[in-house]
Amino acid sequence: MEGVDLAAYKVEGKELKKLVNFAKEKTVAFAFNAGAKEDEHYFGLDRKKPAKLIAKEAKVLGSGKKVAFGEMNVVGKEMRLTCERELPAMAKTLKKWLKKQKLTLNVVIMDPQGNILDSDIDDDLQDGAEAGGDANKPDIDDAGAVEQKDKADASVVLSRIKIISGRIKTLPKESSADFAKPFKTVAKLAQSGNIKGAALGADKLEAALGKLEKALNQKATEDGSTPEAAPDPNKAKWVAHFPKIDTAVKEARAQGGKVNPDHPDLVKLNRLWNLANETVGGDAPDYAKALATLPSIVDLIKKVRSAQDTGPKVDPEVKPFDDARLTWQGARKTLESELKKLQSEIIKVCKGTPELAGVVQNVGSLSDHVAGLDARLESALAKIVDAEAGDARNKRKIAAMGIVKEYRSNLNSGFFKHVDTGNGFTDVQVAKTAHEALDKIARVLA
Repeated sequence: MEGVDLAAYKVEGKELKKLVNFAKEKTVAFAFNAGAKEDEHYFGLDRKKPAKLIAKEAKVLGSGKKVAFGEMNVVGKEMRLTCERELPAMAKTLKKWLKKQKLTLNVVIMDPQGNILDSDIDDDLQDGAEAGGDANKPDIDDAGAVEQKDKADASVVLSRIKIISGRIKTLPKESSADFAKPFKTVAKLAQSGNIKGAALGADKLEAALGKLEKALNQKATEDGSTPEAAPDPNKAKWVAHFPKIDTAVKEARAQGGKVNPDHPDLVKLNRLWNLANETVGGDAPDYAKALATLPSIVDLIKKVRSAQDTGPKVDPEVKPFDDARLTWQGARKTLESELKKLQSEIIKVCKGTPELAGVVQNVGSLSDHVAGLDARLESALAKIVDAEAGDARNKRKIAAMGIVKEYRSNLNSGFFKHVDTGNGFTDVQVAKTAHEALDKIARVLA
């Protein structure tokens, strides 16, 4: 626009490539204003300044009426833009502009919760095609960071390969034979430690399987038979990922004194994990949306694991009792989460069936069974930490042990004997979580 000679944040060419490479290690703020013509696009980046500040410049210098802004990072061959505000068709527009800048990258647009809003993904994009657009150059990511990420992703890729194997086995013999060779290639890549290669191969196999399963179903329909619905590959991925992610989240929630329960990363982790479970727990589960939250969840788990408590330090002599307090605090949160999971499944199964309307109405009463496993034990353990050594502390230990015995008595009821695996709806870990936590606390109090 006239009257503006200086763009503080607008980047192109070498400066753009430099910041894209930097974004492989840390996020950078961005703003994007899509012009009527490609050479009128404004793309601004900065390592330190807030995105809203860049957006102000983008609004002045760009020819478009609206501006997208947020944070940008680059993972492998993907530029991921976490937007506070996005633009329509932004992924396709930006990817095309990046290509003009000799940057061959897929573009993924996400909201602050990690949900994918838009994307332009080219499955054939070479694994090495990065900042300079040269597929023959090695990835410039730090080798240690890549190795660490590969280790984290290895179990996920192996789970996907197992699911792919099961899907291939359900195909007609003549169709499954076509997948034998590429499947072996992908499996060998995984076994040799080439996780990136195996993941790309798994992507292609899943895409090919999806097309074939759709075609087989279509053919069966035309022949007059009633085919079963093609399996949702996203559901299979979710089922494969869930156990390990669920365990990791539970471990992060019970960090044994390292992390304050109100730590922002832990609060965000709980919110995202609850959101993911709610997304797949309704009448119309959206497994793709739930899967889209997993990268952010994994990142938050890592942050929580490495976080250190900045609060007052506990005397080493009473630290075991403070750890026990946090153990029960974490156990109660897990009990609440597991019970909600069971309640959600009961509603899902029984809703819409008149004969089971009473079951749906009374599902909330399940919370009454765990009401007795309350916060009194946390309070009793905190009193031990505050007590002077000697008789005062011993008396409070006896009082806490009395509460443990009361809780254990509650766990002998019929509800807790059958709730985990005999409820008839879904496996949960209500009784198991309580038993394990109380056993650990009892050993501290002994």
